[in-house]
Amino acid sequence: MQQVIPMLVLGESPAPHTAKWDVRLRTPCALTRVAGEGELQKAIDAALAESDTLLLVGGFGGEDLPSFTLLSQMLSQSLLMDESNLSLRLVGEEQNAGAVLSAKGVRIYACSALPARREEMLEEIQRHVRPKAAPNPENPWLPAPPPEPTELAPTESQPPPAPPVRQTAPRPRKISLKPLLTVLVSACLAFCIGAGYLVYYAADTGLQEARAREVQALYTPTPEQDDPQGEDTPQGEGNAQGEDNAPRGGDGVLQKFRALRAFNSDCVGWLSIPGAGINLPVMLEPTNTYYLTHDVQRNKSRFGALFLDSGNQVSRAGQSANLAIFGHDTKNGSMFGQLRRYRELEFYRENAVIQFDTLYAQQRWVVFAVFITNASPVQDYGYVFEWREQSAAAPENIESFAQALKKRSILNTGVDVRPGDRLLSLTTCTYEIKQGRLVVCARALREGEAPPDTRRAELNPAPLYPAAWYVNYGGRKPD
Repeated sequence: MQQVIPMLVLGESPAPHTAKWDVRLRTPCALTRVAGEGELQKAIDAALAESDTLLLVGGFGGEDLPSFTLLSQMLSQSLLMDESNLSLRLVGEEQNAGAVLSAKGVRIYACSALPARREEMLEEIQRHVRPKAAPNPENPWLPAPPPEPTELAPTESQPPPAPPVRQTAPRPRKISLKPLLTVLVSACLAFCIGAGYLVYYAADTGLQEARAREVQALYTPTPEQDDPQGEDTPQGEGNAQGEDNAPRGGDGVLQKFRALRAFNSDCVGWLSIPGAGINLPVMLEPTNTYYLTHDVQRNKSRFGALFLDSGNQVSRAGQSANLAIFGHDTKNGSMFGQLRRYRELEFYRENAVIQFDTLYAQQRWVVFAVFITNASPVQDYGYVFEWREQSAAAPENIESFAQALKKRSILNTGVDVRPGDRLLSLTTCTYEIKQGRLVVCARALREGEAPPDTRRAELNPAPLYPAAWYVNYGGRKPD
């Protein structure tokens, strides 16, 4: 059976001479007129259900033919695929001569109703569209063989046929080993590269752990920090900035930071979360990029170091009311590689209280929100929720800001936030959406306050996510 190519004629354009197309393509065309853009999607769906080739004829660039962008959207919807996988190619010297949209073996030819433009598109289509051969009655899977020539009887002017040539046995066909060798070499090469990467990764991880131990040896925490939950420490002791009995120098810097500061003056604090494998210094420098690729010893490192946002302040006079610490999400669980576990209810209940000390103050903090947000406006209709603003922690704003954080939180922790509280956020990458960020928010324990009862925490049944989350996983973002 010959292939029948659907031809859609759009709008009020005069119908092309289909017989001419049939002859040129040596394939019949089935013409259908489409009244307007609203009916075009249905017509394309119906045509592509019957054929892998579609002709689209109209006044190219006029009102009766939509733009390439809309045609691409319609084709991607019909094929249930992303527009980025479509191919678009213009045909002819001028931009409005014609175009070919293709994907998954399907081709749509769109051209102007002008005869000259149709000729250019006909030549283009002829390169790809060919009539199907008639089936072979002896073998339906093969095309029909060419007809045998008619035998003529010998005459006086026609010499007798030559005697048949003796057929020799065919030579055995040599089997080429080149493809097999190519596959084997490629497999060996891939194995060597993979094994080499694993060896490098293991060595690099070991080096990073050794360097971390060297840095930890420079830091001498006070005894009460051995238990960040504070079970052996009277409640409230050392919670208020500057109101602790830890030894410090004349400049107000806590004695335990002396050796570390002498080693690297960018160090401004120390974060300790034993349950998440975090016991590391926190750096502060003006660019917000250096410690993405360098460790505390200033060596190049893909693990980087923990660092405060460059807009934060840590000084003897005081510190920012809304501190923000950043770190890499690593495969080996170092840095902030285990921060994702705060999305688990049991982990939160056991690790709700963390310790973050600055050069001038020892402080315990309680986590009150854990959420996923976007770093790029593309993932949320042009909006980025900014959790690092200092003004958000101002007494007149902090309660509404805390409500915005809790609305996004994966957990309902039950921890309150009041005017005068100081905030701390721990931020790393997450991969549920493009350029996603996982943020763990905490507030400082108030003077004399016991850690809240974490047993009342529960999962939030409907946290607010960026729009990209709902695109990936279903549902609709609430207003």
